[in-house]
Amino acid sequence: MARNILGPQGRSVGIGICLYILVLCLLSLFCSISQSNELVNLNLHHEVYAFIKRLRAKNLIENGLSNIQPLTRREATEALIEISEKHLSGQIELTNIEEKHLRRYQWLFGYEIELLRPGLLPPAKKKHTIAVESKNYTVDFDLIAKQEFARVRLVSEKHQSTSITSVDFAFSAKLGKHLGIASILHNRLLLGSGSYNPYENEASYDLKGESRTLNAMEGYAILDLRWLSLQWGMDDIWWGPGWHGALMISDNSAPKNTLKLSGIYGPLKFTYLTSILKEDTPGYQPKYMSAHRLEFLPHRGIGIGLNEVMIFADRYELRYLNPFIIFYTLQTEDLKNNGLLGIDLDITLIPSIELYAEVMLDDFQTPEGWDAFRYWNSKYGILTGAYWTDPFGVGNTDVRFEYAFVNQYAYTHKYEITRYTYQDSVIGHWMGTDADDMWINIEHWFTDRLRTSLAYERERQGEGDVTEGYTPETPKYWEFLSGVTESTHSVSLELSYNFIGRYSAGAKYTYSQIRNVEHEPGIDGREHQLLVMGNYRF
Repeated sequence: MARNILGPQGRSVGIGICLYILVLCLLSLFCSISQSNELVNLNLHHEVYAFIKRLRAKNLIENGLSNIQPLTRREATEALIEISEKHLSGQIELTNIEEKHLRRYQWLFGYEIELLRPGLLPPAKKKHTIAVESKNYTVDFDLIAKQEFARVRLVSEKHQSTSITSVDFAFSAKLGKHLGIASILHNRLLLGSGSYNPYENEASYDLKGESRTLNAMEGYAILDLRWLSLQWGMDDIWWGPGWHGALMISDNSAPKNTLKLSGIYGPLKFTYLTSILKEDTPGYQPKYMSAHRLEFLPHRGIGIGLNEVMIFADRYELRYLNPFIIFYTLQTEDLKNNGLLGIDLDITLIPSIELYAEVMLDDFQTPEGWDAFRYWNSKYGILTGAYWTDPFGVGNTDVRFEYAFVNQYAYTHKYEITRYTYQDSVIGHWMGTDADDMWINIEHWFTDRLRTSLAYERERQGEGDVTEGYTPETPKYWEFLSGVTESTHSVSLELSYNFIGRYSAGAKYTYSQIRNVEHEPGIDGREHQLLVMGNYRF
């Protein structure tokens, strides 16, 4: 007898998906040539970030320096326009593969390029599943299908297999010249016996041979006045120059209901946001976050970022609604609040090399003198990295190195409600508290579509946990990777075929050696993981 794997909730979701597709099909009967929307944000994992970052590291362009992400499509387009104009005029030389990638991005951002630089390139081509346009508005729909399969052999020698089938519906609209709206509906079906989940900011589920449906939605509206914009809704946020992780705000935790104010004036870029982390409902203590970041360029090729984040609870404090004050000065003992400060530096003075560093201070006890760095309540993290393009003259090759460390009590707090977490996930670096991580990645493009990468990673985790703050038994000084340290050494090889903006397919194999598994001394093991993936954009 056939078993219904979706259940009542899955059936209702399935009906909703069918209705959504029906609406798209009906709209397609009346749609015209596809437009786009320069006001909305780019997904944090869009391929164009790596392309802009590479050319910026080679000192070929000046745009694209911002480490406040996501970028809007307008910001990415401005970088692509600079690349296109310099390439057409002969000011810069691109490799054959970079030229082909540039043509693909000119196709993807053709509408925006024509809007900002009329006549620079041929008219935009169709690139959305469905689009509707008129004189005063444009509406775009996209359908993206993805299939992933993971096979893992665990330390226990057990094998687990997981299949993740995803269907995403993306919608964006531009109303007039200044109002943009975007939303995306994620629909996922998980099958198998494992608990593998490749989505960093979502929980893993132990399937035990059963199925599970996961549904999530993100969306926001943005009012853009060119030099000033206001956004309300849910979207991923990433602050800082790190590529493999970020200490202050990353996509390790899920998108939050956020009000965001952004401004750009010359070499200055400012962002303020305030978010609801837990709503004020019966049985739940409310929790909020306010943050701001200032970026400036004191010299070409040098970028500096200053950040501040405040977590507070019990009630919304209007004082944290002011984006132009230093939150740290407003902390008081009678309120549940937890402030963090951060500074980062991004340097691209040497052609083909980018150097960057980030420091996060959760707390620092200066009265302790030279012992301040070791005192238990001095809570901080550091991140440093380097990016080298075309090393030793090997074209179309990138080498990345990144190291991060977060000490024993960083991200913790004396009140449970004001820990630096959202839905039990750290808002900052994915490795969490009392850990360090070293990552080296070598990537090479054989053609404009075929890419391979080889990576080594060493992650070490002490016994500290973000849920374990100060207690009367806490030692005076924090310990580097406290207790029995679990160490994981991993080597991964990936091969992918990517037709930018349309489809991709690939496979990734990872071999890991783990020492002191789950902090048990002398218990070592090995893991093998094979991930096969593919996606298609209709």
